[in-house]
Amino acid sequence: MPDKMNKLLLLALFVATLASTNAIKCYQCTDCAAEANEDDLSDCASYLTACYITEEVNGDTTTYHRGCSFAPANLEGDDCEKIVNPSINNGIDQLRCHCGGDACNDKIQEITTTV
Repeated sequence: MPDKMNKLLLLALFVATLASTNAIKCYQCTDCAAEANEDDLSDCASYLTACYITEEVNGDTTTYHRGCSFAPANLEGDDCEKIVNPSINNGIDQLRCHCGGDACNDKIQEITTTV
């Protein structure tokens, strides 16, 4: 029995090491500028597999948010969706993009899906 427990412990340590070395790096900020700031680039939790950036337009005001996330199932690859439904987001138009590479959420990508 101890031999089996040692193997399980080694497997758990291997998986934990692998997960920590594969963490994606994303820009992470709230109400930030359109251009990414290098100081905002940091490691994501190992279970998060994508970066995101949102652009919200409310009248004359445009705000940006960046961070770590899961890749949404309805989007493929590095993809964006524009949400223009007035019943979502209190009527604020939102462009939301997800991507899967380090520091890929530095700027808004081309719109490919409209919701």
